[in-house]
Amino acid sequence: MDEDRAEAGVTELNQQALAFVSVVILVAILFGYFFAVGISTTIRSLAASTPAPSVAAEFHQRTPVRGATEISELAENFNLMASDIEEYIEKLKEAAEENRELFIGSIRMLAAAIDEKDPYTRGHSGRVAKYSTIIAQELNLPPEALDKLKSPPSSTTSEK
Repeated sequence: MDEDRAEAGVTELNQQALAFVSVVILVAILFGYFFAVGISTTIRSLAASTPAPSVAAEFHQRTPVRGATEISELAENFNLMASDIEEYIEKLKEAAEENRELFIGSIRMLAAAIDEKDPYTRGHSGRVAKYSTIIAQELNLPPEALDKLKSPPSSTTSEK
């Protein structure tokens, strides 16, 4: 009887150990699953936002940053990089506009110098630009075309 009782105790102890190990494994699997979902969500959002700058040149798109993991640091660094690129592009646009204005100013000065050299053609360039702009407006040409036809600074003498 003592042997049967001992065997029953061992069997019960094995069942309790099996139940305990099963619960611990289930809890570990659940923790692992939620941890993996947390990491993969950040990775997916980072992966989804990386093609925007390279394909469509959309540097304003940001990746949501969550958690304190290396993945969220990577997403934050990606956002900083996109911000820097967006800022540099804005500076390049401003520099290009400034260069454009300098170029147009140079052309206007050249036209003014030519007009001042010959009294018979003085103001000719300005009048040509003025009439060309009027014709372009009547033809409903786009603003870019009108910019190309802008008149040089008018001469101080009267037009012919």
